[in-house]
Amino acid sequence: MMSIRLPLLLAALFITTTLSAQDAKQDTSYWQCHGNINLTFNQITLTNWAQGGENSISGIGRVDVSLDYEKGKNTWSNTLALGYGTLRTSEEWRKNEDKIDFASKYGHRAKENLFYTGLVQFKSQFTEGFNYPDDTTVIANFMAPATLLASAGMDYKPWAFLSVYLSPATSKTTFILDEQVDETTYGLDAGETVRFEFGAYLKAKFRKELFKNVSLKSKLELFNNYTDEDKGNRKNIDVDWQTTINLKVNDYISANLFTHLIYDHDIDVPKTDDEGNKYRGKGTQFKEVFGAGFSYKF
Repeated sequence: MMSIRLPLLLAALFITTTLSAQDAKQDTSYWQCHGNINLTFNQITLTNWAQGGENSISGIGRVDVSLDYEKGKNTWSNTLALGYGTLRTSEEWRKNEDKIDFASKYGHRAKENLFYTGLVQFKSQFTEGFNYPDDTTVIANFMAPATLLASAGMDYKPWAFLSVYLSPATSKTTFILDEQVDETTYGLDAGETVRFEFGAYLKAKFRKELFKNVSLKSKLELFNNYTDEDKGNRKNIDVDWQTTINLKVNDYISANLFTHLIYDHDIDVPKTDDEGNKYRGKGTQFKEVFGAGFSYKF
């Protein structure tokens, strides 16, 4: 139930804020709400296929919503990104996408393109994750891990399609609230459920239509924990870089390419040695998803 409650609460926040803006007629011009709902599907059916292969069907649903306020020297930007997808092979269903990403950023203009800014961000996933083909050991779940980030800094917006936020004072809290999940995999000590970090944070966002019906959206996040008890780890920078290229066919059909790169020295990722043995160690995570399907913008 907890995996359902938080997304509903976040969605309620958007709805409540939107309705409040609509009730105050004199303020509606200061609010802008945008969103995109995307459903992509893929199916492979093989019959007597000499080269081998496996029947499969997959689907991914994504919802991206933004609610922005700007009046005088004050700005308030809220974004909610949800994603979930499954893949069905001849044997079982497997999860291939799972994301909850909510961010709220308030700014007060200091100069023409520069804002004093505070930011809060939450990230997690909906359901259990497994290290396939092992489908018995849970390696992730709702709030395991989850990260809550709070920071204060400066936001530079030279153009409407670009913002660069820099904070020298950022707290990052990682939660592992499921006993099935090995907390040491995500940088916590054995028996811990919460890990607190403090450091510097950068968030750069780019969103622009490059050509007619071709748009690019990219978000880069960097975090450096300069209070780590392990001084050797202070030089490591956490990287989270997401990019989406969207090709619009018509008002309801589109194709998109999504890439996601993550590096966090505290997280152990699944690896395979030269002899084929599986283990977990430090490394870069990368995901690429290409699909076509139904898309609705508002």
